[in-house]
Amino acid sequence: MLQRFVIISLLFVSLFSYAQEEEDLDIVLEQEQQKADEVADEKIENLNIKSVSGLEKLVPFNDLAVIQKRFLPRTQRFEFFPNVGLILNDAFFFSSLYGARFAYHFSEKWGLEFTYLGISTSDKDVTKDLADENVQTDSLLLPKSYIGLDLKWTPIYGKMAMGNKSIVPYDFYFSFGGGSLDTNQKDAAIAVHFGVGQSFAITQAMAFRWDTSFYWYSSDVVTKNGTDSGNFMNLHLTLGMSFFFPEAEYR
Repeated sequence: MLQRFVIISLLFVSLFSYAQEEEDLDIVLEQEQQKADEVADEKIENLNIKSVSGLEKLVPFNDLAVIQKRFLPRTQRFEFFPNVGLILNDAFFFSSLYGARFAYHFSEKWGLEFTYLGISTSDKDVTKDLADENVQTDSLLLPKSYIGLDLKWTPIYGKMAMGNKSIVPYDFYFSFGGGSLDTNQKDAAIAVHFGVGQSFAITQAMAFRWDTSFYWYSSDVVTKNGTDSGNFMNLHLTLGMSFFFPEAEYR
């Protein structure tokens, strides 16, 4: 009988000790969780996040992207682009370009641009050889000047490294429009224009710019045998400096 009492007493003592240890462990875990919650709340408050669910909006620091405004702002600014260049696809004549463009930018992406181009032409060797063989070259179409208006769209901008020493901001644009193309023929032609180019910012008021332009037009060409009609395309490459005004706001 005494042995049973002792065994039962030992079991109760063991169960009580185990329960006490479990309770103590729960208290320790609760205290640790409370401390962790306090630290998390402090971090959330410092990050200006209102709830723990807002933490899902965070990303690892090595995956952060820095987005900045354009170095060279365009909105409500004028652009003056004097330029020189060449016609690249004329097999018979060497044609050099000189001119200017004047644009007004309604926003960072959109603007209107007025273009004037003068064209100076000289014979290539193949044309001189044809003339020596009494082949008529006067009937070949020669563009003389162009005046037109374009819608300018600048959807792409970014930065590029220059020789691992400097960062150069740039813009990539497209232009669409048309105008009047004067040639060596009697009547001027109506030309459709499409252009692609880039501007590389030097300051907030100046940039280096290149432009590749396509001009499509139809014209009548007078020959000894009468008048022939044809469709033509000129490919222009121009280079120059763009100047922006008024002065940009501090950025």
